[in-house]
Amino acid sequence: MGEKQKRLYPVLIGLVAFVAIWVVFLFNTSDSDKASEASHFVGAKISNVNVLDGGGQSMTLYSALESPDAPYTLISMWATWCAPCIEELPLLEAREQYFKNNGVALMLMNYDIGTQDVPTRKKVTDWLNENRINLATNFDPAEGLLESLSVYALPYNVLLSKDGEILYVKNGLFEEDKIMAAIRNHGEMAKEN
Repeated sequence: MGEKQKRLYPVLIGLVAFVAIWVVFLFNTSDSDKASEASHFVGAKISNVNVLDGGGQSMTLYSALESPDAPYTLISMWATWCAPCIEELPLLEAREQYFKNNGVALMLMNYDIGTQDVPTRKKVTDWLNENRINLATNFDPAEGLLESLSVYALPYNVLLSKDGEILYVKNGLFEEDKIMAAIRNHGEMAKEN
């Protein structure tokens, strides 16, 4: 073994050890731990971050929640590179009318890299059209919503009341029964107050 290889050997061993520790840490968190991490947001108010609508117009998240027809909004955070997101989009589209009939507006929030730029936003909307997903999307180019909710993976779904209260969070595919249960619980709590 040459002198150069002898010097690189400890560096290589250290790098392998670092990667091994990182992988163990990354995959050691159970699904129930991840669910409890997200559930601590329930009952809190969501941050009023600036987002872009599909046309690139800036708006605050709270202004986007002001739908006159829906007291609740389900935000589904997604990206075109995210396989579970791509699986979820047709499911959301199929249930959009059901949600609407139950007072829930559906809001997609895209997280493809570069959505601050018009060409990237156009690629995302073209992708939706090419894949026959008939849902409008919004964009969070500054990733303020992701940061405020400590999102670590997509898809990520958040159910909000009209005043921005977080009623349900789910990292992974949405769970319709739990969304509807959160709405019932919120309605019952409102009646008690």
